[in-house]
Amino acid sequence: MRRFISPRLLIISVFASLTLLVAIAVGQQKNQVRDTKSSKADAVSGAKVLVPEEAFDFGYIPNNSRVAHIYKLLSVGSDSLRILRVKPG
Repeated sequence: MRRFISPRLLIISVFASLTLLVAIAVGQQKNQVRDTKSSKADAVSGAKVLVPEEAFDFGYIPNNSRVAHIYKLLSVGSDSLRILRVKPG
């Protein structure tokens, strides 16, 4: 006796696969944009920044609480690093 996948399970599987493929494609595209930006900056000057920790999870934070975290930026290029703008959030 043959067993077939139910139509509902098939639809869910196809949707999950497509979602995963789109997520992978978007991630690769973001990496390409980052690489392009850093390549343009490298062509202009030898300044480079290294951010060892790009994200920090505070976990659960009760209402009206203050939290803080320090991000370390390391200048690893051959030229002086100038930080011209910072956008929080």
